Amino acid sequence: MSERWLPVVGWEGLYEVSDQGRVKRCGRWANYIGKRRVAAYWIPERLLKLQFRDNRGVSYWRTHLCDSGRSRWPWVHTLMLEAFVGPPPVGCECAHKDGDTYGNNKLSNLEWKTTWENYQDRLRHGTQKLKVSPRDVARIREKVSGGASRDEVARSYGISSGHVTKIVLRKRWKRAA
Repeated sequence: MSERWLPVVGWEGLYEVSDQGRVKRCGRWANYIGKRRVAAYWIPERLLKLQFRDNRGVSYWRTHLCDSGRSRWPWVHTLMLEAFVGPPPVGCECAHKDGDTYGNNKLSNLEWKTTWENYQDRLRHGTQKLKVSPRDVARIREKVSGGASRDEVARSYGISSGHVTKIVLRKRWKRAA
């Protein structure tokens, strides 16, 4: 099967993304405007280097796009879905069907899902790093409602007092007991 290439949304004519998870700069003419002369020069087509970076406890591939003072470090899987499937539905994000964010960054392994569905998938794949379990959340809420200080509770679970506050106020772990 041959690799298909489509323009990167918002960067048409400058960059393309493939269904295999690769990104390339398109060959094009550019202008150089100097103090004494104006010249046109050719920028050759080439594959871009990808970086494997952390995003909220999970690592993903990203690359650098730039043109005329505009610069961005987008996630490659998001570029692929936007180019081949379309913009994300409201409240959705990119999800890897098999949970392999390193070795399987192909279009057939990607889909738009809600944050909650994606979180459930990561739990099922074992790729979600949890600081506290749902059982811990219930205990944290009990201890704080019982009069324990949030700093004490935070130290005992190895999390910040701000995290404890968000758990108690249900800004985190809304669905837990």
